[in-house]
Amino acid sequence: MLGTATQPNVEALKAAARLAAFNVVAQIERALGSWERFDGLCRVDGIIAVPTGFTSHAKVLDAASDLFVELFGPMYGAHARSAISSPGLPGDASIELVVTFAVRPAQSSPASR
Repeated sequence: MLGTATQPNVEALKAAARLAAFNVVAQIERALGSWERFDGLCRVDGIIAVPTGFTSHAKVLDAASDLFVELFGPMYGAHARSAISSPGLPGDASIELVVTFAVRPAQSSPASR
C-alpha cells in the first residue's frame, strides 16, 4: 500500500496506476506482436489496495484511463471501467489492472486457405 495504513497517498497510487497502464500496453504488444490487429480497449477493471473507507478509487483509476486515451486516442483508448478496493494484492502490489481489448481477425492469404 502506498501511504500509511489509514491515509493512502492518492498521488502515489495514481503514479502506480499509470505505470500499470504502461505495463498493459507492453503486454498487449507482446501478445499481438504488432499493433495491426489491435481494435481498441473495451474494459478496464482496477483493483486498488487501500483500507476500508477509502473513497478516491475513481481518481486513482483516472490516471490509467487517461494514459490509455492519450496513447490510443479516444476511438481506441476509451473504455468502460470499474474500480474495486482490496485490503491487499499479491506481491504487495498497490494496483492491479484487468484489461479487455478487441482484436481484428487475421487477414487470411489465398495460400493459407
